[in-house]
Amino acid sequence: MGDGRITCTGCHDPHQPVVHEAAFYDQKCLGCHVTKDSVGATVNHSGKACPQSDRNCVSCHMPKRVYPDTHHAFTDHNIRIVRAGERMLD
Repeated sequence: MGDGRITCTGCHDPHQPVVHEAAFYDQKCLGCHVTKDSVGATVNHSGKACPQSDRNCVSCHMPKRVYPDTHHAFTDHNIRIVRAGERMLD
């Protein structure tokens, strides 16, 4: 079984309204990842540090995607390093 911190309820409390501010989720990301200032990974923080920032993680690793004819942007929940020009998953 996988790490429960990377499930829907690892980031979203089903008993609370969805939080839309990207900064709120930084604490969730840093629950697994070390920060730039860390010396290295630990048992509880085995994820590498992002070389770009330790803030607004979802803006790069879970970008918003606009679907044609919807007039709304949805957060892509395929957590990864998104490269410039990369095709988003359908």
